[in-house]
Amino acid sequence: MAFVKQLPILVAGGGIAGVAAALAAAVSGREALVFERAGAFEEVGAGLQIGPNAVKALQRIGAWSEVAAIATAPPAIILRDAMSGRTVRRVQLAGAFEAMFGAPYRVAHRAHLHGALLAAAAEHPSITIRGGSAVQDISEDVDGVSLTLQDGTSHSGDVLIAADGMRSGIRQKLWPGSASVFAGQIIYRALTDMPATLADGDCVNLWMGRGFHCVHYPVGKEHRLNIVLVAHDGQLTDEIIEQCCAGLQDILAGAGKWLPWEARHVPPLSSWVKGRVALLGDSAHGTVPYFAQGSAMALEDAALLADLLRDAGTLPVNFAHLNKRMPRVATVHQASVRQGQIYSAKGPMAAARNLVLRMMPDQQFLSRLAWIYKNG
Repeated sequence: MAFVKQLPILVAGGGIAGVAAALAAAVSGREALVFERAGAFEEVGAGLQIGPNAVKALQRIGAWSEVAAIATAPPAIILRDAMSGRTVRRVQLAGAFEAMFGAPYRVAHRAHLHGALLAAAAEHPSITIRGGSAVQDISEDVDGVSLTLQDGTSHSGDVLIAADGMRSGIRQKLWPGSASVFAGQIIYRALTDMPATLADGDCVNLWMGRGFHCVHYPVGKEHRLNIVLVAHDGQLTDEIIEQCCAGLQDILAGAGKWLPWEARHVPPLSSWVKGRVALLGDSAHGTVPYFAQGSAMALEDAALLADLLRDAGTLPVNFAHLNKRMPRVATVHQASVRQGQIYSAKGPMAAARNLVLRMMPDQQFLSRLAWIYKNG
């Protein structure tokens, strides 16, 4: 559906997806009003990986310089067998990798990425972000869409971008039966001081185990260690640690307090647009994190939103074009589920996985990633 470009763009949700949507509006010459339920932004969450496609999306919404300043540049991704400790494959992230995909690979703490996006937003007078502003009701007519907040105030705009996350209340209200689904895994997260003697601690390390996998990498200027442990078969952390090689045991034992999260995903929708409401980011297509593409997909959504707004000029904007991303994010979801299965394989399947990863030529290995990283 097309709308006349007059009123501000309203955004529900002030997280990564919501602020990115506001930046998309701003770089396209539009005013954005962002409403965040929380009263203040806190440094919560865990690390995330920013692949070349995410970097390119950040460039398109004008936020890459702020993000580059807080991101860490790991020299390599190292795939290891969690039981033996052997290196299965080392993927260098400079040189051929960056040349092939046209942008670098970075890692960051989620809160630091969010802070960088907020810093970029602060440079735009056309962006207003209001905390403590929970959306209570939505209405629309031929002229626009209106939000009523819990404090009773109302705000009008051309369109509402619902970027309120995996458990989006707006999605569940307007798309009944769309509650996120438990994917069957528990994700344990920890953030610790970087061990002084950790070999390759500056790299992204992926440990593939029997019914579990673990990822760790440095985040922040102080280079803290972000650890993610995924229990695919329902094991407890102590049970997993007992199975691991000595090197991984030391890392996991030093994690301290684990923060458990349920792996969830949003069921496929027939459309992300209903009237003047468009879903964006996890609210539209939240997925399991085993392909490290959740935030990247939200940033790509925002980059497309910027293109749609910019290309429309003074003409009506067809926000339904956001649905053109549905096949791509569906493929990413399928790849994420598949990667989780591969990383946690057992017995002969694990042996075959290790052999294939070890023997595959570098060019072939990188070319298998082109479908995801060359876009943005």
